[in-house]
Amino acid sequence: MITYWDGRLNDSVRYARQGAGPADRSHGTAAVWLSLSEARAHAALGKVPEALHAIERAEATWDTATGDELDELGGICTFTRPRQLYYAADVLAWLPSQARQAQRETDGAREAIAPVLDLPADQRIHAIIRGVQHVHTALRRPELPPATRELQEEIEDFTSPLRGLPS
Repeated sequence: MITYWDGRLNDSVRYARQGAGPADRSHGTAAVWLSLSEARAHAALGKVPEALHAIERAEATWDTATGDELDELGGICTFTRPRQLYYAADVLAWLPSQARQAQRETDGAREAIAPVLDLPADQRIHAIIRGVQHVHTALRRPELPPATRELQEEIEDFTSPLRGLPS
């Protein structure tokens, strides 16, 4: 996680792979987390096939994960299904080329992102802001309908550091 957020994406891939073997043997959710951490780094590097393969590995691992001592600790040590879906969505946000039906799904994108855009300012952590910015980037494709402009403006308002300041 540290190398990913520090922009050392190749290190992030390497560390995720190094931890995968021991994590797989434990049957805990850390193996899912590592696969998705690898997927995020691949996606940020533009390595689409590798990112998608890592998502598939994470999904297969989720289906066989039974939990271990780390999962029993809870908190950040437990990789829950919502966290898994959040990481997968973050990966896909890096890969706008994978959104081939995006031009017909603006309403679906709006519906999916609405709960995030409703978050109060104190809950808008860096990872959420960055993920929302990826959606904005995906919406900049010229083949998308004009209705996406409104969603782009909502996203710009959400990510603006000036939001909430008096006008």
